[in-house]
Amino acid sequence: MKKLKILFLAAVLCLGLQNLFAFNVDKTTIKNPELFGIQFPDGTTFFGNARSVLSISIQSYIVMGSNAMMTEIVIDIAGSKSQLRIYNAQLLDNNYIAKIAKEKAPINNSAYEKLVDNVNEKAENVKKVQNANFSKVLDLKNVVVKNYPNATHAHTLEYYIPDIDELYAFYDSITYDFTRTEKLLPSSSTSSSTSQEQKTEPTLSKRYYKFKLNDDEKVK
Repeated sequence: MKKLKILFLAAVLCLGLQNLFAFNVDKTTIKNPELFGIQFPDGTTFFGNARSVLSISIQSYIVMGSNAMMTEIVIDIAGSKSQLRIYNAQLLDNNYIAKIAKEKAPINNSAYEKLVDNVNEKAENVKKVQNANFSKVLDLKNVVVKNYPNATHAHTLEYYIPDIDELYAFYDSITYDFTRTEKLLPSSSTSSSTSQEQKTEPTLSKRYYKFKLNDDEKVK
């Protein structure tokens, strides 16, 4: 029985440590109800006005000239010339390319079946001639590359998230908060409800979204 208790406590401790280093939402650090914040894997942070977020969107696309899949979240903030872009980049493997080809191919069509059979070979050739510099960039943590002034991303604040599951967890969390019903703030005792509208708390109020820190940041 004692052994079982020790194993149970060890499991709880491991689970707690796992959660400690995973994406989470801190609702106590930020004291100003008008602000929200984001902490990124490299330890850098972003803080913004919780009432100024206009839209939050996500999309995935393949980068032209490479076999890289980009998944990005864009947050538009009122009054700011820059968008907030948070993204992940992954090199597509042969199995993924073959899967897409099979999904798009008509059933019982020998010509398409022959094409699908050659997908892995073609994909391997593409992988060999892909942009070597781009591949090296993807291997680095938190590296953002911009082409000023030609890139459309020249006017964005950009952050790279190595773990795509963390990126999706962040999107689910922030959109849940963004779309929830605003809470009414307590009315001021010195104000008349007929002369002043009751204020609401921003839906992102005091939310501090924290990505899992990189190993080199955890030890600081």
